Amino acid sequence: ELHFTLALALHAQNTTVDAIDSLRETLRLNPRHVSAAFSLSRLLAMSGKPGEALEYSLSTLELGAREPEILQHFIRMLGMQQDVRDLRKARPGIELCFDAAGIDLQQLSRPVTEILKREESFEKIMSLARHGTLQELRSGILSDRMAGFPGDRLLIHLLTWTLVCDPDFEVLLGRLRRLFLEMARDRDDAPGGMRFLADNGELLAAIACQCYSSEYCFSIDQEESASLDELESGLRDELADYRPGAGYLTGRLCVYGMYRPLYRLPGMKRLIEDAVPPVGKTLAHLFHIQWHGPQQELQIRPRIPRITAIDDRVSCKVREMSVSYTNLTLPT
Repeated sequence: ELHFTLALALHAQNTTVDAIDSLRETLRLNPRHVSAAFSLSRLLAMSGKPGEALEYSLSTLELGAREPEILQHFIRMLGMQQDVRDLRKARPGIELCFDAAGIDLQQLSRPVTEILKREESFEKIMSLARHGTLQELRSGILSDRMAGFPGDRLLIHLLTWTLVCDPDFEVLLGRLRRLFLEMARDRDDAPGGMRFLADNGELLAAIACQCYSSEYCFSIDQEESASLDELESGLRDELADYRPGAGYLTGRLCVYGMYRPLYRLPGMKRLIEDAVPPVGKTLAHLFHIQWHGPQQELQIRPRIPRITAIDDRVSCKVREMSVSYTNLTLPT
């Protein structure tokens, strides 16, 4: 404690180098001194040593500190890194941030994207997405070599809680959703097919969240559009006879949510009402943004005052660009 107090006094006198030495000695004597680790990280950042600052910021989180100030400092340190190897070391701390409240998760988008793009499994999937056929991509996704890719927590967090602005991810997600659409439409019962859609619901829901957040900016051709119409027709029939516990149905709904919002499907209300815990956090968020959110907007809409009439041609066109709720009904 004397070394830590000395460090604070030295810092107050702008003797940063000596303050850093005192903090190092504090941690040598007590490696679990949270305040010393956090203070050392801040001073190292001020001294132009972001790599080492990130290391001690990560130590602070691993010691159990989760205050917003500490989390925000950690995120700032991530943004200062030039070496991706330093970012990869910080992966455990990044995963902790996604479980925290009160921080801007969008700030994690770039560092997490850079980490994932250097993962071996991502590089292999990306190569298949760019250069392989859909069948080759399907074989790769279902192979044991890629077993860790669908369940990668960082990937799922990234797609669910941030808006990803990266051309490599755009290519990958576009190809993956095309693949999953064919599997869902055809009820692919070949080894691993429908089972993949049932067992990897979190990944499918995360991709659907990302597509919705980006306002479905991915390109779609005529063949893909026809496949989507087939899937929608089948889902409408299944929802009409819905029975709780239909895992395959949930996976196929996630695939549909990669192209069109779930509120467009009649019969979703009963399924949503059955979606009580243990529904996963990612799937719950998908239901929130693609069902509950639009329902809430529909209830609020009549109460929003109109300052002026919406009757000129341009205003009507702009209004038509907003989401259509023709398939929704107000709850009684």
